[in-house]
Amino acid sequence: MTLVDERRGDATAIDDRPVRRNPRTSSWPTWRFAARLARREVRRRPGRTVLAALLIAVPVMAMTLGSVLARTNADDWTADFERDYGAADLVVHTSPAIVSEGAEQTVPTVPPDGAVIGEYVMTNTFITPANADPGDGAWVDFTDIDPSNTAESVGLDLTDGRAPVVGEVLLDRDVAEDLGVAIGDRLELDRPSGTWTVSGFGRMRGDYWRRIAVFPGFDVERIAPDQRSATVLIDLPDDTSVAEIRRLSIEHDALNRYDDPSYRADIAPGMAWGFVAGVLALVAVGIIVAAAFATSARRQLVTIGQLSANGADESVVRRTLLLQGTWTGIVGAVVGIAGGIALLPVARPIVAERLVQHELRGFRFSLSDLVVIAVTAVVAATIAAAVPARSAARVPVMAALAGRRPTTPPPVWL
Repeated sequence: MTLVDERRGDATAIDDRPVRRNPRTSSWPTWRFAARLARREVRRRPGRTVLAALLIAVPVMAMTLGSVLARTNADDWTADFERDYGAADLVVHTSPAIVSEGAEQTVPTVPPDGAVIGEYVMTNTFITPANADPGDGAWVDFTDIDPSNTAESVGLDLTDGRAPVVGEVLLDRDVAEDLGVAIGDRLELDRPSGTWTVSGFGRMRGDYWRRIAVFPGFDVERIAPDQRSATVLIDLPDDTSVAEIRRLSIEHDALNRYDDPSYRADIAPGMAWGFVAGVLALVAVGIIVAAAFATSARRQLVTIGQLSANGADESVVRRTLLLQGTWTGIVGAVVGIAGGIALLPVARPIVAERLVQHELRGFRFSLSDLVVIAVTAVVAATIAAAVPARSAARVPVMAALAGRRPTTPPPVWL
């Protein structure tokens, strides 16, 4: 019997005596040999490898992006507190009094060692331009935040123009469109009465949908006490312990930067459904990958015949073809995860602007998520190669050496 080299076309005599294997020691060498041969075949067929790897990489890339962005958007009280209130340790909110129930407006109290670093009011009201038709105007969250005070304006983003000073106003872009004004225009209002210059456009970092109008230096006494809410930002000495901050938070009915028991979100359901969608996508592309491996298996019939002629049993051939899917899945997983991470800076502003509508801070990676995604991709590619591997391993030796698969008659029912 001879072993034919497909690339050089020469023939070499081989020993046709049956190969004897020790069942206790042959398993690992067989798998190692199959893995090396599969790796060689993956390198020798770059077209199929690239096609299959890219098909695997696309769902992996989407799953990676979804995992990182979902965890980045997960509720983190401390991070969101710093985004909205900066260096403050305690934040006291005073809600409007309910006059009909006889409630009184509460006055924020400050701990003895605390220092007020910011104080502003906010009210939801309908502002109307001067000489406007009835009904013209815009609903806004009216506030006197002073952008020159970094403690107050930390939760405010300037998107265009410049920060306002006394006598100027900063508007949300949608509010400006409703009022028909642009940066530099004079805004004359009947409610509240007065004239201001539009200095720029801005938005709240924690809520892009919030329609704000910032009037620094506005006389808050012009707003009825039962219609305005006050926010006081309190900074405590650096040596104040976390336990003490939490105690003061309870005593003064304030928010603190460390924890809020009601502020928790379970992202597990969303992550689970995202994983299910990714698996379904891998199943869909797995059909195409299986077809690619079936075509590749037909082109490897001579190699399969040589393996069988040299004493390799059906399991070795099957493992060799099966592991080609494993190697391809590894390539696809690496490319997909790397591509997803590379796209994060591009995807973050799109997700922030169009989906979650608030600022996304530093990315959060979960190693366990990435491992599960990679393993799923490798398993999917391996399964895609399993069916053609099982079929090709059963081709008779002489038919395989001839490079032909025997034709089988169709089933009677067909």
